[in-house]
Amino acid sequence: MARMTAIGKVFPTKRLRRPAALSLAGLLLLAACGYQGGGLNAPFSQKLTWFSLLNGDDIRAACAPGAPERLRLVYNGRYHEQLRIYDLVASDPAGPNAGGAELTARVQDAASYNKLGSIDLRSPLSAWQWQEASASLGREDYQRLQRALEQAGLGGPTPVGTELRSTRFYWIAIGCVGGEVWFQAWQDPETDVTRLPFVALLLAADRTGVPFNAPRPLSAAETALREPGPEKERETYGFSMRVDRNGLGGLL
Repeated sequence: MARMTAIGKVFPTKRLRRPAALSLAGLLLLAACGYQGGGLNAPFSQKLTWFSLLNGDDIRAACAPGAPERLRLVYNGRYHEQLRIYDLVASDPAGPNAGGAELTARVQDAASYNKLGSIDLRSPLSAWQWQEASASLGREDYQRLQRALEQAGLGGPTPVGTELRSTRFYWIAIGCVGGEVWFQAWQDPETDVTRLPFVALLLAADRTGVPFNAPRPLSAAETALREPGPEKERETYGFSMRVDRNGLGGLL
């Protein structure tokens, strides 16, 4: 990238009477559960910190002139089917991989969620665990990824007002580039996410071994956040977030 040369299943809830709004207590809880980096394997920590992770609150807090360049790309392959997180940190400029980046890939999919109905007492936290793998991107591979992200629109205007639905397919990118925070989001079908140029590069470097849950056409019923019917009888299957100028504006 030309300007980067320096770089859980949402379970159905019956009788949800106010599906489109969060209570004050809920908002305060979300505000207190900022993502600080690290693992997401502890029970319930993922749901409490997911919005903060997507918004890159930890990256924003550490982003300042001279800070190491960082990127996070998150794929929502329908929240209850597959999630993929790619964290990249520019390699030490004085080290053997100068100009490259260190990649941590994490994937959680339906296979993990299916364990929730039959907890293994020998490993009770396994239902929340992610498949994780690390890799190093050399200078050329990292520059290729940077160019692909720039081509896709990272660093440019965001689709302000877009409602990102957990029941759909989308990518989010958040980064600290040259001491500035960059954010971008792409959601299918508004954007043909199958053609985003950086996706193939990330998957080529992914060592988790978990097959990619590729976008596919979805019906209106599949993308709905709640089932039809009287409000008090509805079940909720997901959540949505609004895109702002340089991040996520909040839950809808």
